[in-house]
Order: sequence, then structure tokens, then C-alpha cells
Amino acid sequence: MRFNISFNRPSKKELINSLVLSLVLIILGYFANNMALFTGEAVKQYYITNLIVKDNKVSYGDAVYYNVSYEKELVPVRKGFQTIGNRAITNRAKLHDFLSLLQKSNRYKFILLDIAFDDSDISPSDSALFSTIKDCQRLVFVNHDSINFTRSDIADKAAMASYYATLWSSNFARYEFLNNNRPSLPLYMYEKINGGKSINRYGFKPFYLYFQDGKLCQNSVFLKFDNKTFSHLTHNQGSGLIMDMPPYENVGEFLETKSIYGESGLIENLNELTNDKIVVIGNLIDDRHDTYVGEVPGSVILMRAYSTLVEQANIVNFFNQLYWFVVFFLVSICIISKKNILQFNPIININNKNWNIIIEFLLFLVSIISFSCVLIGCSVIEYLFSNHIYSLMLPIIYFTLIKLYSQFAKS
Repeated sequence: MRFNISFNRPSKKELINSLVLSLVLIILGYFANNMALFTGEAVKQYYITNLIVKDNKVSYGDAVYYNVSYEKELVPVRKGFQTIGNRAITNRAKLHDFLSLLQKSNRYKFILLDIAFDDSDISPSDSALFSTIKDCQRLVFVNHDSINFTRSDIADKAAMASYYATLWSSNFARYEFLNNNRPSLPLYMYEKINGGKSINRYGFKPFYLYFQDGKLCQNSVFLKFDNKTFSHLTHNQGSGLIMDMPPYENVGEFLETKSIYGESGLIENLNELTNDKIVVIGNLIDDRHDTYVGEVPGSVILMRAYSTLVEQANIVNFFNQLYWFVVFFLVSICIISKKNILQFNPIININNKNWNIIIEFLLFLVSIISFSCVLIGCSVIEYLFSNHIYSLMLPIIYFTLIKLYSQFAKS
């Protein structure tokens, strides 16, 4: 066995083909990422980069969190005209009292009410609560496809808050801002705070183009969380310790202090804490979703999606696309070149046909692994400089098919 190493200049045709292939891959990558299909490899890239960047903390200073997981009331469950049991829901009397205090304070930027209201759940406090929700000008509450909600008087304050897994990842990592052209809750809140519609969709399925405030953007984005796990929540006791999630306060405990400080004292407290902040109210203990960093409260996921819009992290960056175009071009030319730019081929004098097939297959695998490692390395470099993670599943599949075709074409 001996090795032949040489440098070969690609032909003009190969250069043109590589340019075309790279451009097609950039375009296909945009559409594929908008469909929220690929996530698993982005998670792996995130883990790799966090081995290098230990302090990848996410700021949650744009919101204050209030927990309602301990505030419950029982409502009857009916089947036809018959009551067959009871179900625990968020205590609507306490929720009404807390929203009333927020309304009197009126220092908040917006209220994100991560609580759904099903028509089958009937509470004595419904009339007062829904009247208060209607009067709150800057408020949104969650809705789901599984929720039967038909109240027309506050329907304009409801927005979808769904969480989708992907083909390559069973846990949550990406968020869609428009689903079937319906705005998600984070997008609804962004539009209300900033005024007007912020994301527009053009084209036809699956080739939709999305624009945020006139700029080309991704509809599906990889959400980044604090690299500390959310599996174990720490209640904020003012200790100053690092929390596993943003500091929060229990609504019930807050309302109980009314007997000590009076209503004016609570309003003064809210004036200070919620001034120009988004007030997030939700079940931070039980309503959690499996993500790549562990279980995260749905309320935190919604806020991270909103923050992504504010940061414009979903905007398509021209320099990032140019960077990947160059990377894809270099990988393409290495794969489709008939002689290869850098040829390192073992010349093996074996007459056995089966052995030759095995060796060809092994060389094919080495080639696939090599350019996959190059792409992952380039993704890590991009993340370190731009804090952006490029989904590599499609490029890896794409180049594997090209390499497969190229291998058969040469033989």
C-alpha cells in the first residue's frame, strides 16, 4: 500500500457547479429552517459551543414573574346535565384581585397571562375576572387548539401558545412565530408593544418568505436558554443566590401581605417592581416543557421567544449567509472535483473485488465524517462571533447525496 498526495486545480465547469450548488443550498436552507423540521443537530452544536463558552447566561431582566401554581379552586366537571366530579383550575378570584392591583398600578409594559380559559370551567369569579381582563389594555392570555374558548368580548386578547417537537428532536428547541398564518403569543405581544404587524408571509407552501419589519427573517428560530437546567426551580427569598430560573413571587403570598401593608402598599410595591416591565403570570412549577436544557416553564419559553423578536435574532443576516455560502462552496468543490483539490488517496494493489468495494465504502464514510466535522466546526466559529446557530442537518444530507452521486459518476 502506498499513498498519493497531490493538489489539483478544479475545472471551470466544476467551479460553476459548486457556485450553483452552494446557492441552492443557501436558499433551501432558508425554507427548511422555516418549517421547524431540523433541531437535533443544532442542539449538539449548542452543547459543543458551551464547552468553549462556559458563561452563556441569558438575561431575563425584561420581565417579572408571578407564580399561580399554588392558587387553586375546584370547578364542577359536567357530562351533559350531570356533574361527574371536580377539576382544579387556577383560582380566578385571586387572579382577579392581582390583575386589579396591576391595573391600579398601571406601570407595567404588558401582561403575559400564561393561563388558558376553557368554556367548560365555570367559576363564581368569572364575570369579575373577564371584565377586568377586558379593561386591561395591554394584556394577552394563552389559547390552544385543544381549548374550547368562545367568549367574543375578550377573544381579541387571546393568542396561540403551542410547542412543537421536530423530526430530529423529541424535546422543544425551536419556536414558530406564525403557525398556519396565525400569530403566536410572543408575536402578538411584540406587535402590540411595537404597534402594527411585524411579520408578513409571502409565497406558497412550503416556499414561504417571511419579513419582519421589512427585513427577511426566519419564522422558526432556535431558542437559547440559560445553560443552567430548569429542572429544579428555586424560590426567590431575596438571598441573592443564583437562581435556576428567573426570580419569581407567588401570587397568593403577595396578596396575603395586604393585611400588613394595605392595598396602597401592594400597589407601591408593584409600581417599583413592574415599572416598564412585562408581567408574566403563570404556573411556573407544574406547566413545564421538556427542552434541550431540561424542563422549562412554558411562561419562560414564551418570554424567550418574545425576546428573540426584540433582539431581532430571527432576522436573516447577510454576512452570516455569505459566510456559509463560502463554506458550502469550498466543501462542494472538494466533493464534486473529479480529481479533488487535495487528493489523498491510498493506492492499494488488491485484486479482490469485495475488498475494493469495502475500501471504497470506508473512504466514502471518511469523506462524509470529514466534511460533517468541517461544517460543525464552522458552525461553532459562527456561534462564537455572532451568537447564531445554523442548522446543519440539511447541508449534511445534501452533501452526502452529492458525494454519493459523485462517487458513482467517477466509477
